[in-house]
Amino acid sequence: MSGINILFMNKGVQLLIIFIVALVATVIAPVAAWANDAPRLLITEISPGSKDSATDEFVEIYNPSSVTIDLSADKIQYKSASGKTWTTKAKIDDGTELAPGQYMVLSTKDNFTAHLQSGMAQAAGNIRLVDAEDTVLDQVGWGTADAALVAPAEPVVVGQTISRKLIDSKYAQSQNNLGDFVAGEPTPGNPTKVAAQSELASVASDFSLDIIINELLPDPTSPLTDSEDEFIELFNDGSGAQDLTGYSLMDASGHSFKLDGRTIGAAGYLVIRSAESKISLNNDGDTVKLLAPNGETIDITEDYGKAKSNLSWGRTGDGWSWTNAPTPGSANASVLIEQADSANAAKTTTSKKLATKKTTARTNTARAKAAAKPANTSQIGTVSNEQGPNVPASNWSWLLITLGVATIGYGIYEYRPEITIFFHKLRAKLGLGQKARPKS
Repeated sequence: MSGINILFMNKGVQLLIIFIVALVATVIAPVAAWANDAPRLLITEISPGSKDSATDEFVEIYNPSSVTIDLSADKIQYKSASGKTWTTKAKIDDGTELAPGQYMVLSTKDNFTAHLQSGMAQAAGNIRLVDAEDTVLDQVGWGTADAALVAPAEPVVVGQTISRKLIDSKYAQSQNNLGDFVAGEPTPGNPTKVAAQSELASVASDFSLDIIINELLPDPTSPLTDSEDEFIELFNDGSGAQDLTGYSLMDASGHSFKLDGRTIGAAGYLVIRSAESKISLNNDGDTVKLLAPNGETIDITEDYGKAKSNLSWGRTGDGWSWTNAPTPGSANASVLIEQADSANAAKTTTSKKLATKKTTARTNTARAKAAAKPANTSQIGTVSNEQGPNVPASNWSWLLITLGVATIGYGIYEYRPEITIFFHKLRAKLGLGQKARPKS
């Protein structure tokens, strides 16, 4: 065999190798991208404590996909509302799998799937599920949490769980904790018992929106004391008496007080003092919520910022303001000392008359929710409405495609003489381009 033929054969082998590499890169890249879109898990219920014990906690995860998912070395991690580090509370054993439509409960009790270390705060916190490489699969924040998806879910009263909404047999997956989670009954290992959105609207309409929070005294002065004489005042802006059984008050720290057995007459007041409620209003700022029996927020106050000694934080026709004297059980003081704006920015000093304590200005459930604080979600992928949060497709798949295309291009450029000879020989063998010779 001649030298040129050997050379051509070697070049042909090299071209074949280049072609195979390019083909493999082109085929693997879409497969890799698909793998990154694999179905992930959902956190569906969180219990930061039960009525019996603050350390009776659990986290429930669920497989909403149609395939079995390997949970080997996945972890549940917790971070305080504004903490800097995540602490691993549970690690799932190697070889553990979760079939489609199944739940796994990680609990501080021993009669569930995996053990969970206690230590979650009732009022606010962050929980996330991560895989063996610490890739975040799902994440939930509540209360004043700083790592929630979009906005944190509302805190719940003791005995309730932070539960993902189940709508038409599918869990809510908008990737907004505030919209996806509501208060629910503890149902570890079973579908959460929370109403669908349409049902919630119907239920909420059964609870009076005529009851409002009207006045707070966060910093009484001597001889009064914070532990005995701070108060929260409610007002009935309706035309009939209202039974408050099932309603509760809650401050920003999650401390709550049930109003069972209490009634407010039409245009009447109800004063709850700290000696009874054990709710301590912070002197550096606080809010108070009125919660309906289903856990929905009926009303919420403006944050008063730094408390003013022995002055009342009261509702006015234009919002909330410091008034010149506390008036528990009667019309607010008429002189406004300092008024709050909606953004809790710098407040302007005023001195105007308040005509009457009764006001038709009420904060409904939608307006009462805390403003959505942008969360640190840099570790969370995009969301599929069917499968939940996914890990974003890796850049290496696109590098493989680029490598394949570049390899083919380089091969064509590097071996262009051989390719030209090859096509000339092929044309010669096939007799293409040759003119017919005249017979002699």
